[in-house]
Amino acid sequence: MLEFGGGTDFVGQLAAAAAIERDAAALGATGLVMNARLVQADLRYGGRDLDAVAAVVRIHQWAIARQALELATAIGDVWLQAAVLTNMSCNESDAGEPQRAVEAAEKMMAVAATGGVTLNLLTLSHLSTRPSHQPPTHRQADPPR
Repeated sequence: MLEFGGGTDFVGQLAAAAAIERDAAALGATGLVMNARLVQADLRYGGRDLDAVAAVVRIHQWAIARQALELATAIGDVWLQAAVLTNMSCNESDAGEPQRAVEAAEKMMAVAATGGVTLNLLTLSHLSTRPSHQPPTHRQADPPR
């Protein structure tokens, strides 16, 4: 594994991880993209780049959201699926990934429509252009009634 290669070629390892990320993105392999980003963050943190911590937090949020979505799907809780997808869309938007934010929002709307979940359209407000200085807003689907 790249991050356990042990060598001292920090720049080379970082470049290799970035190349893996680009190739994975070209293939649409989001999981591999996130793994490559995690390796890069780990390498950067090892190089004393404390900004890498923020990248690790975003990747962690991404992984938790996917696990939550799998669990909500497994138990058949459509409202929870819509809520998790809303959070995923917000997280993608906050991470500067507008296309992935829209994709998650589209999945959320499809799940809600199929399952008869009423959505509060404010849950999609994060998809509008937001100035970089404005803090993120996280909203979930309305709870079941």
